[in-house]
Amino acid sequence: MSSSSIENPVIYQPRPDGLSGEQSLYIQHYTVARFSVDVQGNRKFGAYFGDLRVEKSYRERGYATRLFSALAGLAIDKGFNSLAGSVDSQHTLRIISKLFAEEAVRFSVIDPTTNDDINLPITLPQAIQSLERAEKFEDDLDYRDHCFGVNVQLSGLKTLPESVIVSA
Repeated sequence: MSSSSIENPVIYQPRPDGLSGEQSLYIQHYTVARFSVDVQGNRKFGAYFGDLRVEKSYRERGYATRLFSALAGLAIDKGFNSLAGSVDSQHTLRIISKLFAEEAVRFSVIDPTTNDDINLPITLPQAIQSLERAEKFEDDLDYRDHCFGVNVQLSGLKTLPESVIVSA
């Protein structure tokens, strides 16, 4: 664990009522980065992640990588086999590519007429390129119009996950 991990630990804050739903995984120091997570939900579907955001002045310092790694560890500890979520940023996909083997990552989109998940036969590098291209046509990159559903098999984790402190 690096000195920045000790100075700015990853904190998991479960819902006070103990129910499933939005919870927080964040790094201290003015909440520089935050995830919405559901790690108490249905085991069949895996832990859910969404809304990864790092404050602009704290970007490029590894906070998002630490958060995603901590989320993977938390999901493994809670007995999940996968992480599922929506990814609208090539930067998040780059983090996933650092932490997980490429074959552990699958992509999908929602069919707007049936609401069914449609698996996409694309690779991680192709998904990154697609979101890079989409960024060129979007005005506000904090509120994206284009995204992929992503499912990551936790068995594909390349390194030990970041440790987490549970907050009351």
